Amino acid sequence: MPNRCSAPGCRSNYAGEPYTPVFKLPNGPPDLVNRWHRALCREGIRDLKNVFVWSKHFLDEEIQTSFSIHQPDGTYLEVPAKPKLQKDAVPRFLPGCPLHLSSSSNTIPPRFDRSLREQHLIDTAINESLLQYNQDQELFQITTLEDLVSKTKHSGLPNHWLVWSSDDNSFNLLKPSITNNSLIAIRCSLTITETLHTMGFYEGIRIPLSLTQINDIRQLNDLLKEIENHSALTNSPETFQHHVREATGSIRKAIDSLSTGEESGNQQPLLSSLQFILCQLDNALIAKTMRRYNIETLVLSLICQLISPVCYRYLQSLDCLSLPHLSTLKRLYSNFGLDSEFTNYLKQSVTQFNKWERNVVIQMDEIHVKSTFTYKGGKLIGSSLNPTDPAKTVFAFMISSSSKRWSSIVRLLPCSSSSAEVLFPIIKDVIRDVEACGLSVHVLCTDNYPMNVNIFKLFSPSRLLEHIVPHPMDSNRPLFLLFDFVHIIKSIRNNWLNQIDYNKTFTYPDFENIQVASTAVFEEIHKLYKSDQHSVAKLAPRLTSKACWPSTLERQNVSLALRIFDESTAAALNVSYQSRYHTSTNSQTADIIAIICNVWKIFNINTPNKGILHKDEFSVPLTYNDTRFMFLQRVVDWAECWRVMPDKRGKLSPQTFTSFRHSCIALPCIVNHLAGNCGYSYVLSSFLQNDPLEHHFGLYRMMSGAQYHISYCQALETERRIKLSSILKLFSKKLVEDSISLKNFLESCSSSCDQDSHASFSLEMYLSAIQGYSGIELNKQILQSLSFIAGYSVHAYHKHSTKCQSCPLFLNENKEMEIEEPSDSEYRLIQIIDRGSLKWPSSDVIDAIITLWKVFYSIESQPSIINNFITGPSRSILIQLTTSLIEDEQAEVWRVLCDECGTLIWDVLAKLLTATSNCLISNKIKSMNSQLPLKLCVENTRKLKKLKPN
Repeated sequence: MPNRCSAPGCRSNYAGEPYTPVFKLPNGPPDLVNRWHRALCREGIRDLKNVFVWSKHFLDEEIQTSFSIHQPDGTYLEVPAKPKLQKDAVPRFLPGCPLHLSSSSNTIPPRFDRSLREQHLIDTAINESLLQYNQDQELFQITTLEDLVSKTKHSGLPNHWLVWSSDDNSFNLLKPSITNNSLIAIRCSLTITETLHTMGFYEGIRIPLSLTQINDIRQLNDLLKEIENHSALTNSPETFQHHVREATGSIRKAIDSLSTGEESGNQQPLLSSLQFILCQLDNALIAKTMRRYNIETLVLSLICQLISPVCYRYLQSLDCLSLPHLSTLKRLYSNFGLDSEFTNYLKQSVTQFNKWERNVVIQMDEIHVKSTFTYKGGKLIGSSLNPTDPAKTVFAFMISSSSKRWSSIVRLLPCSSSSAEVLFPIIKDVIRDVEACGLSVHVLCTDNYPMNVNIFKLFSPSRLLEHIVPHPMDSNRPLFLLFDFVHIIKSIRNNWLNQIDYNKTFTYPDFENIQVASTAVFEEIHKLYKSDQHSVAKLAPRLTSKACWPSTLERQNVSLALRIFDESTAAALNVSYQSRYHTSTNSQTADIIAIICNVWKIFNINTPNKGILHKDEFSVPLTYNDTRFMFLQRVVDWAECWRVMPDKRGKLSPQTFTSFRHSCIALPCIVNHLAGNCGYSYVLSSFLQNDPLEHHFGLYRMMSGAQYHISYCQALETERRIKLSSILKLFSKKLVEDSISLKNFLESCSSSCDQDSHASFSLEMYLSAIQGYSGIELNKQILQSLSFIAGYSVHAYHKHSTKCQSCPLFLNENKEMEIEEPSDSEYRLIQIIDRGSLKWPSSDVIDAIITLWKVFYSIESQPSIINNFITGPSRSILIQLTTSLIEDEQAEVWRVLCDECGTLIWDVLAKLLTATSNCLISNKIKSMNSQLPLKLCVENTRKLKKLKPN
């Protein structure tokens, strides 16, 4: 049952009354117990355990109904709790008793009593706080340096900080540390002057502090922690620069010691790495416009940019490397000649070869290109041997070493139509140029195209196809003629697919007994593929649907042909044939595949260890009088028997028969010559094939934007980039050792220079054509167009010239001038288009541009000379003719000097005419390209009429 109140006259918690909280008599000091007894008028009570008092008999301030919790963020949280009396609480109100028995405070209303108590508590707290503040001021406040020293000794310092006295009336605190060399170094220090101003230092460099003057001893610990804080130090630019300078000094010392050491040659990789890092650190402290780069960085940047411009832009965007701007790289290789011959590059490369590496093979093949003209570098690019026709194909001449993996294009020849008689002297010129560079040509390799067969016949004195002919440079030396076996194996597969019978059957003599005829059916390969097409455990894993049913374009893919002529395909055919017919004999289709596969292995030896790794005797490198030459001789006899078989069907084409037999005879002769006369211990036959040239064609397409049908200009530009990257890789070490300028070195490797000043030509044929140029009349549209072009030329000059304020006054007109007849003015087109930034050329500039246009129009109207003009150095011809006319008529206008920069305005005229010539000639080339589809359409119509039956 609930406890009842013990106060006189109180009925709380009695029967019939509501429940109210009560408090028990405290078991505390006797004085407090006696006060409770007196307040309750129960002084004689003995049972203290059963004394309870109602909560209404106490002041509200004496009852605690909650408690506070201190939170991590510094605030306090009030939590409700069970009512509890304060320690000194005593009952004060006895409503059922006389008034004198209640506390005198009961005469004051409770709300007023509470406010008085709160004010009393506040005043007490304020007085205590002021007292504590005054005590702290006396204890921690600093007014003089002596006061700081004494109080520092009393309060102490953080760990590892020491006091150092000096004679300059300052207070110094130091923090020593142990270096990597087990030496003691002072990294952090704090100096307090006589006026209590602070100076912080880290590794000898002053750092900014949050407090510039100290007046409290407690601030000292905050300053010491701030100096030790590394995050504050890393934000200091002075500290960063000091660290970088210390690092560069250490790296320079390491480079000097490595360069002068006895084992400097062995440390070359480490030396190159340190030089690259040194260049990066030096540029980290310099503005981008003032940075300089060593040869290693320039070579790395050039190679990366030439191979993949996207990758180079990505590296620049990371800001983790200091790399030169793209315009800087372009200035370096701008004079590397864009030409179809690369003899100077070849002369530089050959200097790194030994005597065996100088024995080379000339490979020839063609790539089909887009029929289009391109104007670049002041010249027309894309014309064939007949200048009026665009190139349809490009003949590429490549040399590759017969003893190492090195190859290089030596000439690109654009052609629209070609013949053996045209290409034969060109090939002889290529051989002569290669020999003049210090190389020795032993083999000429090409595909089995009929025109190439006729070229080989022209090398022979008897005009018959022979595998050994007299060398064009020395009749006492042999020149070996070889057909590329990669093209031959594709031709064999295509001949097989071209058989007219349903099963596509080859009828050939048995290899072991040539008197017996055998048949190879391509339909068996189709059945084999279909039988395990949906099986996860395939009998012939190399077969695919594209290999079995190639499209017209896929027939040019040699990898698909090699899936047919593969060991696994032959083995699968034998297993399928034996299980189907329950016999132990092999499939005749598998036999011919095995023969061709073994011949391919002999022609495709590309590594010295290939035969050992594959445990295949056909893949071992070829040596002098190799036993496999007997197998090739048997193949030659077998192919000859196949060719003379009476049945005309089921055979290879005559062209394929000839090239297959010729290559099997030529390869042993080449190997015996290189091993017997040139000192080769072995020969890798794949170095004699056209694989590098086919790979080069793939690079052309990939580096031209992954296009299959590229233009001649794209092929030429891609070859230029490949040449640049290869020569940089080859000579990067030499450039560093000899301290050669990269720009000068690239100019020396260039085959030609694209600058107009190096071009030599005659103006005689053009002088008569321009005699009547002054009588040419201009209509309003042409005049306004030429004025716009003149404004563009002025803009192009100002874009790349010095910032002179006087030159534009001579070349430009004031835009605010009044035009009397706007519709007839030469500035009308500019006025309509202008949004505030277009140039308004002066009348003298417009007159010069009009003279240039009249000269071009005079030449263009002469059909007899326009072709020579377009295909030659047209820009140089046009500029020289125009300047000669202007000098006769307007020399006094242009032969003046700029008052501010001293520039001769006549030199400015040449640049204006260059920009205008580029514009006019480029538009002429575009007009020629627009007429090419019409010419092609007329040519196709002519062919259709010829093929149409009467």
